[in-house]
Amino acid sequence: IEYEGQVDKSRNEEIVEELLVSILDRLLTQGRDELEHFLDDDSITHLADLRDDPIREVSFAQALELLREDTGDERYEEFTEAHFGYWEEVRLTEILDEKIVKVENFPLLEVPFYHAEADNQGEPRVAKNSDFIWPHYRETVGTGERIATVEAMNEKADLFNLPRDDYEPYIRARCSDSYERTSGFGIGWERLVQGILKMPSIVSVSHFPRVHTSLKP
Repeated sequence: IEYEGQVDKSRNEEIVEELLVSILDRLLTQGRDELEHFLDDDSITHLADLRDDPIREVSFAQALELLREDTGDERYEEFTEAHFGYWEEVRLTEILDEKIVKVENFPLLEVPFYHAEADNQGEPRVAKNSDFIWPHYRETVGTGERIATVEAMNEKADLFNLPRDDYEPYIRARCSDSYERTSGFGIGWERLVQGILKMPSIVSVSHFPRVHTSLKP
């Protein structure tokens, strides 16, 4: 599921939360029989708790600090995504009440170039973005506010060493008099279904499975 709109980072994230809550509410009120085919009563109660109190918010720096305190591992003192993988995402949701965890403001140069830069009052430079991690699973939604000015776009093009011919449309769009800042998100639908139904493998929830003999469903 992809969304892009003329909204700022804050409103963009509100839309994500509203959509996730709406999906959970629809399942719990109209799809209870179907949920019971996959989940026990405790798991369905957890979904209801998520609907009513879904999100825990931390910055990327705070997430690393929580992991440092939890594990005693000094590598989390380094401000980088190099040590923030599958295990860390799952553990973070366990630390934060088994809720959906919104982690924001990742290292600027370790996320896609089109994310705007957040005001971090100095170093380190961080992006105006966030990931939503499903409890006990992985990042399910990626969001961000887009670069809005030609100057910032040119700087990012230099930082990321982008081929100017290929990315000229991004730069040219910011020159339009009608251009307004946008934000957007992408939901991994199969990851979301996997998390809701507590499936051990994402293959189990693939609507259009691909096999080794074909790239098409």
